[in-house]
Amino acid sequence: MRTADMSVATNAEAVTDRNRSPLEASEARLELMASEVDHRAKNILAVVQAVVRLTRGDDVDAFRTAVTGRIDALARAHTALANSRWTGADLQELIDEELAPFTAGGGDRIKAHGPPVMLRPAAAQSVGLALHELATNATKYGALSSAHGRLRVVWSFDAIKGMSLRWTERGGPGVGAPGRAGIGTNLIERMIRQHGGATRFAWRADGLVFEMTLAADQVRAGAAEPVAAAVA
Repeated sequence: MRTADMSVATNAEAVTDRNRSPLEASEARLELMASEVDHRAKNILAVVQAVVRLTRGDDVDAFRTAVTGRIDALARAHTALANSRWTGADLQELIDEELAPFTAGGGDRIKAHGPPVMLRPAAAQSVGLALHELATNATKYGALSSAHGRLRVVWSFDAIKGMSLRWTERGGPGVGAPGRAGIGTNLIERMIRQHGGATRFAWRADGLVFEMTLAADQVRAGAAEPVAAAVA
């Protein structure tokens, strides 16, 4: 159920509640919540299944490490969604969480900036995975594998054209285009394409430049609203 659909359903329930006893109204709300939880559980299981199916490893340990990293990325996306009561995920938060291990020391090694934007839940999961793949690659082979490496992530948003994001690495080991697309590249392309987006990889001598777009209906302007504290 989409956020807008859930809002309509919730409003309809509120109107109907006026003609129900408190117990009946409570049971109806619980049924609605159970339906939404079931939908979300099936969605995340489908994503995890796809991640496992697309993951490869030279041995069991490598496979386990790759799968665990990708599931952790999904967990971080879900935390961002939970922080906004599943109205969307803040892109800045997703990026900051994924790159946190490399920014602890401060400095200007990594910079990420753009306008406040919120991603729809399904798109947030895919973008979270894409960021994880990019960070993992940068750690193994790119800018984040070198003390002198630099990473810049910038994005823009247009209500008609959608969102554009650019990931630029500099100062790491020299890179060249791979002979064939790897598992990580295929995973990124597949995840972003299902949200009306597109990707482009440019392996330059001074580092990788990655560009990504998302359709306008997967993004909205604005930051996450703070979650109100529960009233005892």
